[in-house]
Amino acid sequence: MFPYWILFGCFSFATLIGSGGERDRRNAIFLTVASVFVVIFMGLRFQVGGDWINYRIIYNDILYRGMQWSLESGRADPAYILLNWISQQLKTDIWLVNIVCAASLMWGIVEIAKRQPNPFLIVLIAIPYLIIVVGMGYTRQASAIGLSMVALVAFLDKRWAKCVAAMILAALFHKSAVILVPIVGLSYSRSRIVTISMFALLSVILFELVVSSRLETMSENYMTAQLQSQGANIRVAMNTLAAVLFLIAQRRFGFEPQERVLWRNISFASLLAVPAILLTSSSTVVDRLSLYFIMLQLVVLGRLPWAYTRNRSVAALLIGIVMAYSATIQFVWLNYANNAYWWLPYRSILSDVPERKVGRPGQDE
Repeated sequence: MFPYWILFGCFSFATLIGSGGERDRRNAIFLTVASVFVVIFMGLRFQVGGDWINYRIIYNDILYRGMQWSLESGRADPAYILLNWISQQLKTDIWLVNIVCAASLMWGIVEIAKRQPNPFLIVLIAIPYLIIVVGMGYTRQASAIGLSMVALVAFLDKRWAKCVAAMILAALFHKSAVILVPIVGLSYSRSRIVTISMFALLSVILFELVVSSRLETMSENYMTAQLQSQGANIRVAMNTLAAVLFLIAQRRFGFEPQERVLWRNISFASLLAVPAILLTSSSTVVDRLSLYFIMLQLVVLGRLPWAYTRNRSVAALLIGIVMAYSATIQFVWLNYANNAYWWLPYRSILSDVPERKVGRPGQDE
């Protein structure tokens, strides 16, 4: 697990020494370079992540049975299938797929980070769960989460074409991304009726294109056998903590009115996950949808040191507390999570030389 702590340590150091100002060109350049290394760290992993074998099966199915069969089977979503097919044509195996998905996630994290007082702290908060667990375990949904964050930032910047394009692409990578469409629609502070109507229409279009054709498959994957997603209660609790911290003092976080409304709506959605996970027989659906609300943890914990004090010494202490909290999450997960062994030890194609021959459908390397 040493490589994971090296990654955490590098961003801890950057958090402590960086001014974090988004206008500081040196910080922006360093953030970009560091993000590239994170993408390489994630994308060139070898046999790391709980769904590694499943993604190899999807890759092999596309290779031997074709795109049409894969689309009709509903084993994956259109953008992910197309990305696998392109990777096969370029003979880059699954590595290009993982690199692109990792880059999509980091793109979203960096877009969020650049709007915060200390961008490096945002990435640091993301490392223990969003990057290590989600980014290196749930590859398809990780790309959808990253693109969703890009869409939200574009929405806040009033770049409508980019917002819509990123949201559609996110849903084409993982159908569950449509959960954010009504939340974004309800967050528009002007011409609300028109905006809600537009996003309602977009929701219907996305549902027809992405969800309805494979609703039965989604039900089979998520609901049969009363699947219980391990650690779902803890993950929902982490989102709930961020939601409560924001709602009790939302005006102190320094957001513009429209952005404050957006994070308030996401906070309410995070709180709704609590009764949902307690009342449903399967926590998997709630857990997977709640992954889109992890971004709330980034912005709330990332701004927490400046939300409650103007004293630099106290702010520095709060930064240390947030860093310690993040380190605790990483330590507990790597050492005590039931499925952490899928991530341990970290291996990379740069250091391990795996067999490149691709197996038959249903088989891993």
